[in-house]
Amino acid sequence: MTCRRSAPTPPKFDMKANKLPLAWAALLSVAFTTQLRADLLDPMDFTSLGTFNVTNGGYIIDTDALTISQTNGVATNLLFTGVIDDQGGQADSFGPGAAVTNIGPLGIPHLAVFTFADLAIAGTVNITVTGHRALGLLSRGNVLIDRTLDLTGGPGGFPGGNAYTNLAETGFGPGGGEGAFTTFAFGQVFDGGGGGFGSDGESGVDGTGSDPAGGPGYGDLKNTLQGGSGGGGGSAPNRAGGAIYSVGGAGGGALEIGAVGFLTLGSNGVVLADGALPVPIGG
Repeated sequence: MTCRRSAPTPPKFDMKANKLPLAWAALLSVAFTTQLRADLLDPMDFTSLGTFNVTNGGYIIDTDALTISQTNGVATNLLFTGVIDDQGGQADSFGPGAAVTNIGPLGIPHLAVFTFADLAIAGTVNITVTGHRALGLLSRGNVLIDRTLDLTGGPGGFPGGNAYTNLAETGFGPGGGEGAFTTFAFGQVFDGGGGGFGSDGESGVDGTGSDPAGGPGYGDLKNTLQGGSGGGGGSAPNRAGGAIYSVGGAGGGALEIGAVGFLTLGSNGVVLADGALPVPIGG
């Protein structure tokens, strides 16, 4: 997973209220290092969209459409439109327009950035995050996260490799796991290598004596925000005596939260950006 906390001034923390850097509250991510440096996002560099303090109902954050909408499960009501950030010119993946599905060799994602005067997600509100671009949530005031933000296998992460007869793709991203050998053998599972991120991904199993390698680790959170890479494709037997070919699990998403004031992770606050499970078997 990827999660970093940004602020233009030294952060303010209140230990009594669990006001800690969100990067410590969740698993720290990693980021790919280049010669250029993409500074942490400064909320004062972006125009405020107003206040986003929500305690009930449902909301959808779409990093492809750059929108935050309210939903009742049937209809949606557009509330805010964000902007794209290219991480100091380094981003080569999930770009503007039709390029939102493109993945460059560096695997550095564009960010969908939403900046508010104050940001609070609490109560019984449900937040759904979707899209390809990584997510930036910024506040010129305070941030309270007291509900779940889930980017598992989502925005900023890279998809897993597919699998076909005699062919399994490597997962996407700079640390994609190697695909498994997929020639069918009864009862044999061909499991692709896991995607890498902060460390190497785990190797897979394909029964040939040459197990597919996990993807290499990469990243430096101080320089770039990135998500996890996808696992390799694989296969498994089905009840009819054939094979089920599957996509490797997608890498964990990427999130940056920044505040000029306090950043508080409440007692009900959860930030998830894990890798997704393969469907049905793979890296």
